[in-house]
Amino acid sequence: MFFPKPTPISKILSKPGEIHSPIIEHLKEQNRLLVNVRKAVPSFLREHCLSCITNGNNLTLFTDSPAWAHQLRFHCSLITDELNRLLPSNHITKVKLRVVIPPTKPVTNKGQHLQFPSTETIDTIRNSANSISNIELKNALARLARTLKAKHSNRF
Repeated sequence: MFFPKPTPISKILSKPGEIHSPIIEHLKEQNRLLVNVRKAVPSFLREHCLSCITNGNNLTLFTDSPAWAHQLRFHCSLITDELNRLLPSNHITKVKLRVVIPPTKPVTNKGQHLQFPSTETIDTIRNSANSISNIELKNALARLARTLKAKHSNRF
């Protein structure tokens, strides 16, 4: 089976008047709207206005944390007034706030030295297991002590 070589996205986007031009225009309009939203809010909130879209008379504003969304709620009427003054064709009546939390990097233990329990600690866990009357807890502590003892003897 023959598969043609894929066309690089940069080549597709470089052609004017293609299918993507309405998308590009829509993105430019969203960016102009975001610039005006940022002008309407106090300076300490501007960097937390990440993106915005309109849907009819509604504006959805995306921010980076619930705390900043809470602060922005106090400025919704200011945002609608300013946008309606600057862009009367849109006539925004309602502002919705949505939180977009950026993905976090997974936690890795590379380069970190984990401290293994000493033989005294392992013995204490085993002795504690022997003195507990709850059978489930007793068995769990006994298994933990056995596992730690086996890993400890493999390490040295």
